[in-house]
Amino acid sequence: MLYQPEIVLVLVGSMMCLIGFMLWRNSVMRRRISKQDPLRDLQRELERKEHSPESLIHHMETRLFDYGREVEGRVETTLSVLDRLILDADREIGRLEELLEVSRERTEKTSRAIPLEKLTPTQTERISKLLVAGLNDEEIARCLDCPLQMVVEYRKQFDNDQQADAA
Repeated sequence: MLYQPEIVLVLVGSMMCLIGFMLWRNSVMRRRISKQDPLRDLQRELERKEHSPESLIHHMETRLFDYGREVEGRVETTLSVLDRLILDADREIGRLEELLEVSRERTEKTSRAIPLEKLTPTQTERISKLLVAGLNDEEIARCLDCPLQMVVEYRKQFDNDQQADAA
């Protein structure tokens, strides 16, 4: 059997071994903790999550949403430009209609004022050439810068002269 001092020696030895084991385990854990880099671990976890299907789907949804907003902005810009152009065109149409009305009034006043007899021989010759070429009355009046009524009256006279020559 074991004697009293031997029991004490075994107990002291086992306690020392237990304390040594605990110190060793504590130092191993400290080393493991000191070797850990929280930033690197976080980066690994983020990379793992980025390559997951859920992350890829979320990324694609975000890109699609951004693209939709971009397209919507472009369409809105184009529509606003077109609206502005339409307003400008409407103003220009109104202005041109007013000018056309004024021009018609002036043409009517000048056509009443200038009798057919006041046509110069060069004007009558040019009108007859343009009539033969097939231009209509308005085009001839614009080309010669003379009143439309004068061209219409000359055409009547020209047609009558041609019919008389043909008979």
